[in-house]
Amino acid sequence: MNSSRYGRVALAVLLLSTAIITRAQSGAGLDTSFGSGGQAVTDFFRAADEVRGLAIAADGSLVAAGLAFNPGHGFDFGIARYSAEGTLVPPVAAIDFHPGQALNDEAVAVATLPDGRIIAAGHTASDAAGNDDFAVVRLLLTLAPDPTFGVDGRTTTDFFGKFDLATGMAVQPDGRIVVIGMVTDAAAHQYFGLVRYNIDGALDKSFGTGGRVVTDLAHGSQIPFAVALQLDGKLIVVGVTFNIDANELTMVRYLANGSLDPDFGTGGKVFLNNYTANPHSVTLQSDGRIVVAGIVLTGGQGADFALWRFEANGTLDTTFGTGGRVFTDFGAWDNAGAVAVGPDGKIVAAGYTQLYGKFVSSNFAVTRYAANGSLDRTFGANGIAVTDFFGDGDLGEAMVIQPGRGVVVGGLVGNPRNGTTDFGLARFNLQAVTRPAVADAYVRGGGFASINYGGVPHLLAKLGVTDDNSRVSYLKFDLSGITNVARATLRFYGRLSNTANSSVQTTVHGVSNTSWNERTVTWNTKPAVGAALGSVTIRGIAPQWYDVDITAYVQAQQRAGRTTIAIALQTATHTSAYVDVASREAGAQGPMLIITPGVRATTQ
Repeated sequence: MNSSRYGRVALAVLLLSTAIITRAQSGAGLDTSFGSGGQAVTDFFRAADEVRGLAIAADGSLVAAGLAFNPGHGFDFGIARYSAEGTLVPPVAAIDFHPGQALNDEAVAVATLPDGRIIAAGHTASDAAGNDDFAVVRLLLTLAPDPTFGVDGRTTTDFFGKFDLATGMAVQPDGRIVVIGMVTDAAAHQYFGLVRYNIDGALDKSFGTGGRVVTDLAHGSQIPFAVALQLDGKLIVVGVTFNIDANELTMVRYLANGSLDPDFGTGGKVFLNNYTANPHSVTLQSDGRIVVAGIVLTGGQGADFALWRFEANGTLDTTFGTGGRVFTDFGAWDNAGAVAVGPDGKIVAAGYTQLYGKFVSSNFAVTRYAANGSLDRTFGANGIAVTDFFGDGDLGEAMVIQPGRGVVVGGLVGNPRNGTTDFGLARFNLQAVTRPAVADAYVRGGGFASINYGGVPHLLAKLGVTDDNSRVSYLKFDLSGITNVARATLRFYGRLSNTANSSVQTTVHGVSNTSWNERTVTWNTKPAVGAALGSVTIRGIAPQWYDVDITAYVQAQQRAGRTTIAIALQTATHTSAYVDVASREAGAQGPMLIITPGVRATTQ
C-alpha cells in the first residue's frame, strides 16, 4: 500500500493463490554489522519522519529520502546520508519548496548521479487548498541545493491546476529525470502523468507535449505507483485502474519520446484483472522480463505479499509461480512496497507485516525468491526476514541491494523515545551459504540395536520407555571453505508420525565424534551425544520447515580447527508420536546448514 500521509488504498477481498509459511523470528537474517545491531534510526526535529526512497551513491554511501515534519514549516523533503555500514553522515537536510509558508512537501523517490549529486522527487502543496504539484530537488553531496538546477536547486510542475501526486522517478543515463504520478483535471478525473526534465531542471520539450505526458486508460480513476527504465530508453509504468467491480493492475510502456509503445500489450497497455491486488514496485530482469510487487487482500481481514512476472511484451510469464503470480503469507497483513533483482538473479521483495488494524504490531519484512518464484528458504528464516525496532509500528517502504553486503530496507519507525516516527534503515544479509548434510542416519535400540538405518528417506527421533522404542538421528555437515560465521541455522523438514500428540519438543545436540559412517552406524556403535544446543517444537502430521540456531556451536567447532561437524536429534520427553524428518536422500527437502558470513566493514 501507499503509506503516504495522503492516505492508503483500501481494496476488496479475494485470494488467487498463496504460499503460506511460518512467521519468521524477529531479527532472523539481520546483519548486525550494520548501524547499531543491524539498524539505523535518524530523527530530524523530534516530529514525524519517514523514508520513502533509498539509493546508493557512487562512493558506496546510502541516501535516504522521504518526509520530515518541520515545526512551523509543515512537512519538508527529508534527506539523510549514511556510510555503507549504516553510520549517519551529517548533516541531514530538510528541503522546503515554499519557505515562509506552512505548506507540505514529500519526497517519494531518490537517485544519485555518478558525480555524487543527489536527486529527490515528490510533490509539494501549491496552495492551502491542497492542490499539489510534482517537485524535484537536486542536491550536492553535502546536501546543499545545487544552484545549477532549476531555481535554487528546485523545480515544480503543474498539470491542470489541481491535485497532482508524484509517486516515482527514473533517472536516465544522460541525467534527464522522469517523474510519474497521478494527475487530476478540472472535472476531478485522474490519469497517469509523466514529466521529463533536462539536466538543468527545465522541462524537456522533446518528451510528450512540452515535457508532459497524460494517459487516460479507463473511465475510472488511475494511479501509477512505480516506473522502471529499460536499457533502450523505454519506460515501464505500473499502477492501478479502478473500474466497476475490479481494480486492474495496469502496466504501460512508453517510448523514449513519451508516446505509447505499440509493441507492448495492446497499444502499449496491459490490464490484468486482480480484483483485490495492488502493485507498488517494478523492476527489470537482465533478460528483459518485468517483475512487479505489491499486495493482495485475502479472504479475511488480512493481506499477502504479491509478485507478478511478465514477459518483455507484457504477457504474464507462466513459468513464474502459479500462472505468473506468487502470493506469500507470513503474517496477518503483509504488504510488499519494493522489489529488486540481485546479482545472482534471485528476486528480493521488501515491505512490512503486521496484525490487521494494529499499526503498533508492524515490522519490516523481506522475502527472497528463486528465479522461478519459489521461496528461497536459505534466506532469513524459511525465506523471510522480519525485524522490529522499538516495539512500535514500523513500515518498510524502500529497498536497495548492496552488492557483497546485503539488502537495506528503509521506512518509518515508531519511536516511543520521542513519541513520534523516525527514519529507519535495516540491513539483511543475502550472502548465506547452504550446506546439505553429507551424511545422516538414525539408530534404534533394543532388538534393533545392530541394524543400520542409513540411506533411507527419513530420520526418526523418539524417547521411548525402553531402548526398543527409542530412536536418535545423526547428521554430519562439511564446513570447508567457510570462515567468519555470523549465524548458523540448522534447517530440516519434519512432522509427527501421528496425531496422538499435538506437539513434540525436539532437542539438537552436539556430537564430538565425526568419524561415524551413515551406512554402518547402529545403536550399538552410535557416538555419544553432547549437551543440548537448542530445541524446537514439532507440530502436527503435515510436514513443514523448522529452524534451530546453532551459531555458538559452529563457531566453537571452527575455532577448534574442525571442518566437519556432527549433531544429533532427540526428543525431550516420552510421547506416543515420533518425529519424522526428511533425510538427505529426500533431495531438496533434506536437512541443511545455512551459514550467514559476517560482513567486514570497509573504509569509506
